[in-house]
Amino acid sequence: MTRQVCSKINSDVLENKENRPFSVSKYSYERQAPDYQVKLEAVIEQILGVLEDHYPTEYNLLKILALDGSDAFKKSLPFGDSSIAHLLGYCLITRDRNDYYVRIKTVATYLNEKHKYEKSLDDTSEKRARITVRRGKIEEKLRGLIQTNLTLKFGKKAKERMIDIVKNATTDKTQEAKLQSKDFKDAMQELYFSQLKVLMIKDWNTYQVLFSDRVKFEQFFDIINTHRADAHAKALDEEDEALLNYAFKYFEKALDGI
Repeated sequence: MTRQVCSKINSDVLENKENRPFSVSKYSYERQAPDYQVKLEAVIEQILGVLEDHYPTEYNLLKILALDGSDAFKKSLPFGDSSIAHLLGYCLITRDRNDYYVRIKTVATYLNEKHKYEKSLDDTSEKRARITVRRGKIEEKLRGLIQTNLTLKFGKKAKERMIDIVKNATTDKTQEAKLQSKDFKDAMQELYFSQLKVLMIKDWNTYQVLFSDRVKFEQFFDIINTHRADAHAKALDEEDEALLNYAFKYFEKALDGI
């Protein structure tokens, strides 16, 4: 990774026609760090991919260290340093006195971004906020996906077709008039989350490319729709939180890149 960064810095120096030798300060490096992070992602994925495939326990420990810190990491060690031999051997982590640290900031940043929803949270309001964000992103992608597919299939009659499918899928007697008064894009935003499922099941052949297992799709959809823990002030049930996490991961993986 160091060689990759040095190569990128050298390319930048040549491109900008800087005088050589060229000195790189901590501050100039930090200014360019986000760009270097992007360039290094493929390298990091390769390194961590080997770790995840062949030593999944140690990969999970590295993830815990990056997300939750040294104390959580130490609590998760099953056999002391013998259980993290590869992390130490690859110089991915270091031990200082009785604490552990991810040695390479770029790796820690990558893990924090990739697994941002797995960070341990104790505060109920923070948990609710995270649930709201995750469901919101999934819902936004589903609405956009459905709108695009209906438009491709029915063109100017897409809204009419959508209303025809969902009109009996709610007890809200005022909804149809609202949908009729709006253009198709705004009408899509008026639909309840449960109605998105109705539209997708109606045209399952189109969506099974992304969601190959219809049983899982329906189960996880219902979990997200039913467990609205963020809308209530009560403490989150651990089992419900775990179910939501599985459901979110299912949809996030399927919708990745959309």
